[in-house]
Amino acid sequence: TSLFFGLGSFQAKFAVLFPTLSVAGTEYIARIGFGDTTTSADNTDGVYFEYDRATSGNVWRLKTASAGTRTATASAIAIVANTWYKLQIDVNAAGTSVAYTVDGTSAGTITTNIPTTTSARSGLTLQILRSSGGGTLNVDYATYNYTLTSARY
Repeated sequence: TSLFFGLGSFQAKFAVLFPTLSVAGTEYIARIGFGDTTTSADNTDGVYFEYDRATSGNVWRLKTASAGTRTATASAIAIVANTWYKLQIDVNAAGTSVAYTVDGTSAGTITTNIPTTTSARSGLTLQILRSSGGGTLNVDYATYNYTLTSARY
């Protein structure tokens, strides 16, 4: 299913675990949320969490992307191997703010580059992108709820 934001409130929840973290020699990037690509390229449109040790260390990055322009913010919440994390993404009804939560704690909010046009369609994203070596993402659940408050088209 593809969707775009701004027609109502949106909430997504995920439970994820990395058995091992990315290290030099076995680098990987993980993206969890909603995006529009399944390749190694970053999303053109989406709202998602990202783990990219080479860029931000072992912390959650919060990302939005609209028409190829991205906003990325490193959170202060560390990622530890073999630990389950409950991730939550909340997009307000107008599509002007995205709040990110990790284990019930606010990781931050982004108010720029949120995909809200009909051509900016995204789908569920649970990715591991490996440049070398391995990387595993365990997912216990992924759910979302979109409460429409405006006509779809």
